[in-house]
Amino acid sequence: MIIRTTLMTKLGKGLMKHHPGRAALGLGLVGWLAAAAFAQFTFVEDAKAGTVLVLDGQTPILMYRFGDQLAPDFDRSYIRSCYIHPLFAPDGRTLTDDFPDDHLHHHGVFWTWPVVRTRGRDVQTWHPAPLRQRFIRWLSKDVSG
Repeated sequence: MIIRTTLMTKLGKGLMKHHPGRAALGLGLVGWLAAAAFAQFTFVEDAKAGTVLVLDGQTPILMYRFGDQLAPDFDRSYIRSCYIHPLFAPDGRTLTDDFPDDHLHHHGVFWTWPVVRTRGRDVQTWHPAPLRQRFIRWLSKDVSG
């Protein structure tokens, strides 16, 4: 079973095409999902919430948050997108956190750049900053086996 998504995100003023296995999913998540040879994976998209839930039958595996996310009553500098939360363990426990009290900038499984040199200055995408990833559109979504 292979789950493949290709999406276009915007980082600053440039577009970045993300391919399977080159981002946070390369952390073994795809291998873990692929090991379930008889799984019946489905995507459940909620365009208004900006999320895609991946299910194995009726069991949630992960939620990809492609749209802008912001916890209630948070400063808009903490808005984020393009990350996985929650990621579930086989027993159903949630393995990730979003907006944790002690590290508000942490968000599930995400791809970040600690140093980006642009327009003559160094910035990053880890902490709230003027530079962040933004979802543009899906190029494809499919499950094949």
